[in-house]
Amino acid sequence: MPSIQPQSILHFWFEELTTKQHFVKDAALDETIRARFGDTLEAAARCELFAWRATAEGRLAEIIVLDQFSRNFYRDTPRAFAQDALALVLAQELVASTQDRNLPEAQRVFAYMPSCTASPRWCMPKRRRRRMFAAEQGYLAPNGDKHALTTKGEKAAIEFVAKSRFGPYFLWPQDIHLS
Repeated sequence: MPSIQPQSILHFWFEELTTKQHFVKDAALDETIRARFGDTLEAAARCELFAWRATAEGRLAEIIVLDQFSRNFYRDTPRAFAQDALALVLAQELVASTQDRNLPEAQRVFAYMPSCTASPRWCMPKRRRRRMFAAEQGYLAPNGDKHALTTKGEKAAIEFVAKSRFGPYFLWPQDIHLS
């Protein structure tokens, strides 16, 4: 079992990487994750990181390893999604325990991501609420049945990602808090 601690995972994901790096295809990043966290991913896949589940942060770290690192580690292969069911169960248990509420919003996004991957509808109400709030704040403007970035949104560094496995979405900077 690897000696790495959950905090090392969270530091890497939230401190060393940018938000954009979480969602782009990058061979160098994939190799970094393989080299630094390959043993950890294999241990997580064998359910050997169960001690991490005692805290919200530890459970989140295991979710990130299973749900995010696996996509980097096994990019463009079916194995990239082999841990989705385990990540989903961990996310559901985190929500059921209400420990997710103790995590910062930027981290909660990744705690909920397995649920969004399994059932994109589950995330839809929050997506709509965020877009409505962003429109009320002037970051987005209605454009038919969709929304478009305003000048204020562009200045705030909100990005629109048109191509995605899950459809187009807006990428919000961590310093913008949308309810």
